Amino acid sequence: MRSGPAQGSRLLALTCLAAVLAGCSGRADPRLVPDELAARAQAVCVRAAEAVAGLDPVDLRDGEAAALGVRDVVEVQREALDDLLLLPPPGELEDDYARWLDLVGDALAQAEALAVALETGDVTAAEDASARAGDLSEDADRVARELGLDACVAG
Repeated sequence: MRSGPAQGSRLLALTCLAAVLAGCSGRADPRLVPDELAARAQAVCVRAAEAVAGLDPVDLRDGEAAALGVRDVVEVQREALDDLLLLPPPGELEDDYARWLDLVGDALAQAEALAVALETGDVTAAEDASARAGDLSEDADRVARELGLDACVAG
């Protein structure tokens, strides 16, 4: 077997090719490191908060208008949740990150139930859905803080 500069060049080229095939990051593991996860997740949350802030104000005394307003917010938040689901957390944060996303998804489901209740004028169902959404949002905020995702805290 020959060794020398030509052999070293081939080995270097194969190593570089392997790195490219592994995801172009130089890391074989596609998971983000904690700081990368925090930065990217918080950027998603900031964009969503800005989009919600840009929505037209809603007259909460009008059930149909309030339902539409809730649906608009849910749509923005669902898109953000979809983006967050694409971020691969580091192994040590995987369970907490998944729990946070589950809580956010559950809160959004309750917000959708609130919209339906507002449309139908079901005050009891609206109050129940609102309370459940609030509780789930508080739990999600607590987990987001634990993850260092302060820009993702709603309250």
